Amino acid sequence: MCRWLTMLLLSALAFSQAAPPAQKPSTPGTKPSAPPAAKTEVAPTDAVITIDGLCNGKIPATPSPDCKTVITRADFENLVGAIDPQMPIARRQQLGDAYSRMLVMSDIAEQRGIQNTPEAQQIIRFARMQVLMQLPGQADLVRWRPASAPAGRTARRRT
Repeated sequence: MCRWLTMLLLSALAFSQAAPPAQKPSTPGTKPSAPPAAKTEVAPTDAVITIDGLCNGKIPATPSPDCKTVITRADFENLVGAIDPQMPIARRQQLGDAYSRMLVMSDIAEQRGIQNTPEAQQIIRFARMQVLMQLPGQADLVRWRPASAPAGRTARRRT
């Protein structure tokens, strides 16, 4: 159970370093948008990802036909802007596929209570630290060192 969560988190963290796949994988229940036609404008309120069977971020035991999660262009652009404002189109398509899978898989994991295991809590803390370290302003963090630390050293690891 913990291995599954570890793989999910590490896959998400490694996403930005992965090469584009040769073929676009399909995820059941998701409908990522097709590449835009030449000069077609998508309005900020238009749906770019629709996940059938996921209601308000949760998979119900008995979904209704109108149970779906819709990600608008504005929502997706906000996510892209937070990750990498210069993200190429091919990477945005990969992100859309991965994001829809993450929404579904993370809900399944939470329904099983995986997030409450000690192993999962440790991995979540580690992943949080990684993300916080990579946010804008990280250059200031790299220069930071405690006043008690010797010059040129910020941390010491025991081996």
